[in-house]
Amino acid sequence: MARAGDVLEHPVTGERVVWLRVARDTDGRLLEGDIFARPGGHPAATHVHPHQEERFRVVQGTVRFEVDGGKRVLGAGETTTVPPGRAHTWANVGDDEACVRVEIEPALRTEMFFETFFGLAKDGRTNSKGLPNLLSMAVILREYDAEMQLARPPPPSSEPSSLPSRCSAGRWDTEGGTRSTRPRRCRDLGDRSARAASQANRNATRSPRS
Repeated sequence: MARAGDVLEHPVTGERVVWLRVARDTDGRLLEGDIFARPGGHPAATHVHPHQEERFRVVQGTVRFEVDGGKRVLGAGETTTVPPGRAHTWANVGDDEACVRVEIEPALRTEMFFETFFGLAKDGRTNSKGLPNLLSMAVILREYDAEMQLARPPPPSSEPSSLPSRCSAGRWDTEGGTRSTRPRRCRDLGDRSARAASQANRNATRSPRS
């Protein structure tokens, strides 16, 4: 379970998240954190929060925000709000590390999504853009479809599914800086990934009907 003060790092995208208030601190009303990004750092993909409003305040640095294709460059002290259902992303376009204060309302299970997504990146299970392979990404997005959707499909990847390697006795591996959340969650994701892979293999080898 995430706690205020926890730190998550994504080595590919250059993001570092420090949680200030998590869901259990606010009775699920709000998730708040500081996101630090090195020059050029940005989220792995343009995305959508179907049911959540996301508010940004630039604490330091120069950050370009893109919402539904429109672009704005903000500096320290400036803010922007992304309503639910709007495709968005951002990037540090300055020469120094940027810090953005982020509030996501309601919290839902967003912190658990970040733990999963950043954990795979920390284990080296993503491509050069910071995204897992298609099968793993499909499983994650199905699990967290209320919190996160991609604005466009990710590019193909030849990497094998990596979700089962995150498990140990049915729990998330904590060595990569992530915390154990719900004990059955990792097992469920791994089983689902394995079933999908097995079905794909059967479809590929099935003889066509005459």
